[in-house]
Amino acid sequence: MKIIKKITGTIILLFTILLCFPAFYAFPIQFENCKKKFENGVVGAPGYAIGFVTCLLLYLLVSFFLIKLSLKLIREKKLDTKSIDEIGVKE
Repeated sequence: MKIIKKITGTIILLFTILLCFPAFYAFPIQFENCKKKFENGVVGAPGYAIGFVTCLLLYLLVSFFLIKLSLKLIREKKLDTKSIDEIGVKE
């Protein structure tokens, strides 16, 4: 089961990293489009900007939680074990 968790975590992490590459390309272009709409005085510019910011935040949240999940699956849980010297000692 540990191997399956690590493989799944690695796959999710790679998938998240691959999702970041198109974002580095697309978000600056969309930001420029949003800026041009404001400069041209288009009526729908505020709605376009709100939609852009909403999509950006949603994308960042999804990426953050996918990375968090993958790291949780990859990391091993450390057992809280007591040393032999502490077993018989009363607290």
